[in-house]
Amino acid sequence: MYEPHERLRTRQKGKQGKRQGISSQTRWRVLSFDRGRSLEEGGRDRREAGPTTRTAGPLPSYELASCSRRVEALEPQPGAGETSLMNLAKNLKIDSISRLHPTPPLQVGPAQTVAEAVRLMRHEQVGCLLVCQGERLLGIFTERDLMKRVLAEGKPLTTPVAQCMTPHPIVVHPKEPIAAAVRHMEEGGYRHLPVVDELGRPVGVLSVKRIVRYLVEHFPATVYNLPPDPDNVPNEREGA
Repeated sequence: MYEPHERLRTRQKGKQGKRQGISSQTRWRVLSFDRGRSLEEGGRDRREAGPTTRTAGPLPSYELASCSRRVEALEPQPGAGETSLMNLAKNLKIDSISRLHPTPPLQVGPAQTVAEAVRLMRHEQVGCLLVCQGERLLGIFTERDLMKRVLAEGKPLTTPVAQCMTPHPIVVHPKEPIAAAVRHMEEGGYRHLPVVDELGRPVGVLSVKRIVRYLVEHFPATVYNLPPDPDNVPNEREGA
């Protein structure tokens, strides 16, 4: 197959041949060959060994511009990964927790038993309950509390929730940025955070699943390309 500039020169030669009265079968085409290949006539190649090399001069300006655009589109831009991470960090500071749509709060009283709390968690298929006295948040009861503070210590399921809950939990507000919730979860190892309004009344529960879902939906390329171990990044490209 001829290069674009060779096709252009072929058309020019063809036009000259028409003006000079030469038939289409005997028109000259400009081709360049390596290892002794020279001009040919009538489209018949000389079968000589060796690869073909283009030596017919520079490409026209419009061809160079087109090739440059294609190369720029194929080659990865420097700092593309850093830009994606910067956009992710920026959005985490701008988007509020309310955008994650926290789940409605499920509450139990401090005097209710662990058995009642577990029954409610199983029925609603949730991992935590808020322990409230009226509209005041007292604590949070999670699956971790059940394992560590009830079953591991051999306490009966008739134990009041107030004796095995996590008191005074870290809370977030709906207008706070998502980055604040991520920071609290990372520092404290929490999987659930109560969401309260300006008066301290519980209005929802934010789980780590909501945050992960937000990251995957809005930044799939950044999340899917993260290495399993952030401190162990391969120096060479893997795969084909």
